[in-house]
Order: sequence, then C-alpha cells, then structure tokens
Amino acid sequence: MKEKLNQATQELYTMLQNNKGYRSDELYGSPRRPYKALDILEYEYEDLGNEDILNTMFELGYIDEPEKDKAIEYIEQLEELAGEHYLGLWLFAFKENIKDYFTDDEEFNQQLLDSVVEFELPPKALPISDLGSQGVLWIFPKSEFKRY
Repeated sequence: MKEKLNQATQELYTMLQNNKGYRSDELYGSPRRPYKALDILEYEYEDLGNEDILNTMFELGYIDEPEKDKAIEYIEQLEELAGEHYLGLWLFAFKENIKDYFTDDEEFNQQLLDSVVEFELPPKALPISDLGSQGVLWIFPKSEFKRY
C-alpha cells in the first residue's frame, strides 16, 4: 500500500502518522459502535450511490478494478483470514474538521463540537475511503475495536 499512498489525502497521511482520528456520533448517527464493513459498503454504494470506497480501494491497490464485487471479495478475504467480521468507522484527521458540517443553528454546532471524540486506530486498520477533510473510512477486525 505504501507505494500507492501518493494518491492519498493529507488527512489520511496525518491519521497514519498520528495513529488516531476523530469521530462524531452526532454526525454519523451510530451509537458508539461500528457497523460491519460489508454493511457499510452496501449502504454507501447501493443506498447513497457513493463510489468513493471502490475508487479508494482501487487507488490504494486493494482491488484491480473499482467494482463492488471486487471490494466485497477483498473484505471477505480479510474476514476469512482474521476469522471474524471486519468493522468500519468514519474518522476525521482533525477535531476541527467537524466545522465543515456546521449550520446556522448554534446549538446544533455546539452539540457537534462537543460530540467529537478521539479514536486510536487499531493495529490492523485499513483505509477504504479517503474523502480528505470529509473523513476517512477505516476497517479493522472486530476483536480490535475498543470503545471510545
């Protein structure tokens, strides 16, 4: 993957260097627990029409074509090797990235800011979507998840 990181954003580099990211459950709407990586892929691609996961996985060399079936196969192989499900979380490189989601509602903005928590990247975490200041989607074996 290192040779492919030249296409990564500065935010991804920062998270790799610092081994951490920041998260807001107020923004992402999940109750302090990650979802299965394959469920996230399905939701992002089928329900939202987002192709960034496929494109990032291709750009980082995980898959040889930016196709959903290839991405599913790759994650399934990771799960088979690990003997458990992979989970996923969207993280920001900087706590301040949450300000990109501010509205005219000061109370809402303060709730967002107050909800940001630091999350240490698990040892086997892999980035599968790199949207820069909008966040990076990381996947990792279920056993490596630590509550934040």
